[in-house]
Formats: sequence, C-alpha cells, structure tokens
Amino acid sequence: MKFTLSQPFAPFLYTLANDGASIINPAVLKEHAADDARGFLAQNTAGSGPFMLKSWQKGQQLVLVPNPHYPGNKPNFKRVSVKIIGESASRRLQLSRGDIDIADALPVDQLNALKQENKVNVAEYPSLRVTYLYLNNSKAPLNQADLRRAISWSTDYQGMVNGILSGNGKQMRGPIPEGMWGLRCDGNAIQP
Repeated sequence: MKFTLSQPFAPFLYTLANDGASIINPAVLKEHAADDARGFLAQNTAGSGPFMLKSWQKGQQLVLVPNPHYPGNKPNFKRVSVKIIGESASRRLQLSRGDIDIADALPVDQLNALKQENKVNVAEYPSLRVTYLYLNNSKAPLNQADLRRAISWSTDYQGMVNGILSGNGKQMRGPIPEGMWGLRCDGNAIQP
C-alpha cells in the first residue's frame, strides 16, 4: 500500500498505528457523507484487514474470523472472540480462571492481585495514559498565576504516584507524555 499525502504530516505513521485510526473504503465514506459515516460505522464494519466481523452483541462480545479477501498473510487463528467486560474485577477473575486469554487496562490493584496469584504472566509496559488536575483559572483565587504555581510546586507528585498507582507512573514534565511523538527530549520541559 502506498500513501500520498496532500501536505507534509510528520506524525502520519504514528497516527496510523494509533488505535483510533483505521482505513475504510472511500465509497462507504462517500455514501454516508452526512456524518462522515459515523452512524453507519457504529452499526457496520468497512475494514480491510486480516479479520472480518462475524457477529456482534453490542456491549457484550464480538467475534472475528479470517477475511478471505485479505491479500496479505492469512491469520493463524480461525476465530477471535473479544468479550467486553466492563468491571475490572470480573476481567481479572475471568483471566485468573482461564476463561479469557488477555485482559487489558487493569487497574494497579487488580494487577497486584494477579501477580500474587501467580497463575498468569503479567506484562507491564508504559502507556500514554495521562491524569490531570484541572484548575478553573477563570475565577478567583485560581485566576492568580502565583497561586497556581504554588499549588504546582507544593504538590507531592511522587507521593501521588506511589500512593495511588503503587509506583507505576511518572510525573510528566510538560503536556506531552513520554513515548508520544513530539516530546522534547532536550531537557527544556517544565521543571517544578
């Protein structure tokens, strides 16, 4: 596949690799142009990858099977079931019992419980998840930059990382998290 962009866009490859990006047939987009095909794609698929949707129970499960029209290497799996399990404790329990093979985005307390059970391999990797403390700086007293600076400088960031995330996190030094395209690595980020 070859992409020709109308103008330079440095994070193009990063954007494609992000789970929010997908390639759809332009004819589908044109046919459902009123809302950029959002309504159609909320109920249908128009992908071109190695798998295709066999069944979907909204909010419960979707089943994927190999796409016979995919031109690349055929998948090694005959079927992939993706269960939607909203409650993290339920995801952990099903993983521990062997009912599911993978559980993603488990909170730290559930990961710690899995590690203690020693029944599954727990793979940890950096994420781009960011948590903010939002201050309404349009109203007094937070409209004073010095007060906001004092709050920033007096916050025990490492204490929050240790206490809330059991040490599984880093304080950001600017608006872009480590690992994301565009992060300045020259040491000129914000230093509280």
